[in-house]
Amino acid sequence: MFLRKVSLVFFVMILVCAMSQYSKAQESTMLDAIVVTAGRVQEELKELPQVVDVVEGEELERIGANNLGEALRYLGVQVTSYAPSYGLTKIIIRGFTTSAGENDDGGVLLMLDGRKFGNNNLAQIGTQNIQRIEVIRGTASMQYGADAIGGVINVITKRGTPEPHVGIAQTVGSANYLRSTANFSGQFKGFDLAFGASTASAENFHLPDGNVYLNTGNPEQHSGNINFGYNFTPNYRLGFNYTAYRGLHYANGGNHSTNPYPAITSPYNQTWRDNHSWDLLFEGKVPAHDLSFSARYYTGATFYDSSNRTTTSVTHYSNKFKGVTALANWENKFLSVTAGFDYYKENYFKSTNPKNSSYYNQAGWLISRLKFLEDTLFFSLGARYDKFFLEAEPNPVVPFLDQTKTHFTPSFGVSYLPTDWLRLRGNVSTAFKMPTPSEIFAGYPSMNTYFVLPNPDLVPENAFTWEIGADVDINTITLGLTYFQTKYTDKLQVDDTDPLVYVDANGNPDPTGKYFTRQYHNLDNPVYYKGFEGNFNWNASRHFGHDFDLKPYLAFTVLTDMSTKGERVALTAYSTVNYGVTFADSKNDWRASLDVTRHGVQNRARDSDVQFGPYTVIDLNVSKDLLTFGDYGKLRLDIQIANLNNVLYEKQSNYYQPGRSFYATLRYDY
Repeated sequence: MFLRKVSLVFFVMILVCAMSQYSKAQESTMLDAIVVTAGRVQEELKELPQVVDVVEGEELERIGANNLGEALRYLGVQVTSYAPSYGLTKIIIRGFTTSAGENDDGGVLLMLDGRKFGNNNLAQIGTQNIQRIEVIRGTASMQYGADAIGGVINVITKRGTPEPHVGIAQTVGSANYLRSTANFSGQFKGFDLAFGASTASAENFHLPDGNVYLNTGNPEQHSGNINFGYNFTPNYRLGFNYTAYRGLHYANGGNHSTNPYPAITSPYNQTWRDNHSWDLLFEGKVPAHDLSFSARYYTGATFYDSSNRTTTSVTHYSNKFKGVTALANWENKFLSVTAGFDYYKENYFKSTNPKNSSYYNQAGWLISRLKFLEDTLFFSLGARYDKFFLEAEPNPVVPFLDQTKTHFTPSFGVSYLPTDWLRLRGNVSTAFKMPTPSEIFAGYPSMNTYFVLPNPDLVPENAFTWEIGADVDINTITLGLTYFQTKYTDKLQVDDTDPLVYVDANGNPDPTGKYFTRQYHNLDNPVYYKGFEGNFNWNASRHFGHDFDLKPYLAFTVLTDMSTKGERVALTAYSTVNYGVTFADSKNDWRASLDVTRHGVQNRARDSDVQFGPYTVIDLNVSKDLLTFGDYGKLRLDIQIANLNNVLYEKQSNYYQPGRSFYATLRYDY
């Protein structure tokens, strides 16, 4: 009840601020922003019926973000990470999450420059060459296909700039943290190049009580991106983009349910996580015919190798993927039409059944946007048709080898601007998630306790979402509020079989076997996600006429309902709130920010009343230009204090996070 009252008060704030500032309205800035993720082409934010958050590259430097997970932690959404040694980070949007594994299975889709990244681990994308990040909140399967139920994260990399730029930085911090970064950007005779790379390491961190938490270090972590292109004319470009990550981690390191500190002194099993991908993009536009187009081919791979230090056995997992995307856009004063084709193939290789499996996806889609009343009323209509083919290598446990499935996905939305400072919007859309080969074909032991049986009768998970909202962009204030409701049907879940059967390691019935049987199945009852999202930003210094920048902000998500019949949704906070203030003094070349994150309670398991949380964490960032060298650049010092209030907390169940930590970065930019 309290959270609903908070959301109601926030909505009233929108109306009061809007009415009180009506007579002083100025030209809008936020609503005129250009984004590319929602419709897969450039369009103004004011035309869109959905919420799209934009995080600029400069913001990543302000908060000292080392990877994508850290870059998104102040958006009012839940970012969940294990211990740094585990190397896994995921994000939860409206109750749906990216997967924490090495594949792209999940309810939130991770994209790199508009194409699939290949896995959904936010810890494996560095920030050193990011231009901006766009986040769609809510269903986006019509634009991007399977897995985009809760939202889409699109990481847009930098391109070479007309003025050359070189940057190098060195960070030192708590737990002997070391990070070195370098980046470059420039153009020359039609060529453009942007490059960024980093390498980092850390030892075991300290908990708030001062104890060293064993097996939480991060021995090696390397990432990089290069974006290279040639512009034949101002309207045609051929580009090449390569990104890579490699990290050494401890399997299950930092799990206090199995590793109570400081009892275990030997290192946990070591795990290498690798991914790399590249793509080739040709894009252009024909202004005389109001036409633009793009075509992309991409390919890559993700590798996971975990070595057991006791038995010397090695667990191997990899997925190799490739895809093609092509689209064309035509628009005039009243209508915009975008049509496209997507092809995606992924091959999985594992140590367990199904050892070799494949996943194919072909899709065609169409998006149209109609404009009325002198560009103040916009209708968005879209539809997509997907065809999937899944196959697995023959094995004794799986009696079937392939599956073919199809899905049709429509969407409709409206955006209305009664004034140049107010946007009213609504959207109705569907989304889906396909069963993976591991869920359909299965046939493997897990956790050394149960055996997962195959199930050929699995159907796609489906979601139906409607949302309404308002955004205000007036003078010194921007704010917004959204109410959303999702009905999630045919959710996949693994449970004990009925009757329960005991089997051996190969799945053969054995009354004395050590494994009991489980199986993925579609739930009969739907899961409901309902709640509010909001944001508030105020340039207080402009309001009072000061020269410096003082900007308080607030962003939140409140889930008022998150349940299915007889069970709860686990490991998802009922509320996430970020608030703080940023300060910048351009005359004296320094800036600072105080950022507060509060996560509400979470259920440890879907069939248990046991919860953990809430917790509040405070971060402080201060930056000062030390030296300027005229035309030869400047030297800057960044200081970050993470977990300033030194609280003991878990982002993921059973994984404590570091206590108060200090970091200093010396950066040179030319």
